[in-house]
Amino acid sequence: MEFDNAIAYVTAIKKRFEHQPETYKAFLEILHTYQKEQKTIASVYAEVATLFQGHPDLVEEFTRFLPDGEGRIRRNLT
Repeated sequence: MEFDNAIAYVTAIKKRFEHQPETYKAFLEILHTYQKEQKTIASVYAEVATLFQGHPDLVEEFTRFLPDGEGRIRRNLT
């Protein structure tokens, strides 16, 4: 179920930014870099929040994928 939600979220981002493919690619790169370099989740959230500035629904939905207990990151960064 959670995997399906993640796929739906990424699909929604791709569709939202279909005329701005660089934004979609930047989002994927942020996730890839996190996975590869083990960035902190706080820095990933900050990058995603900046990338999706003006799209608070996408930022809010992204927080649902943060590990348990990481919701405080959003409160501290906003």
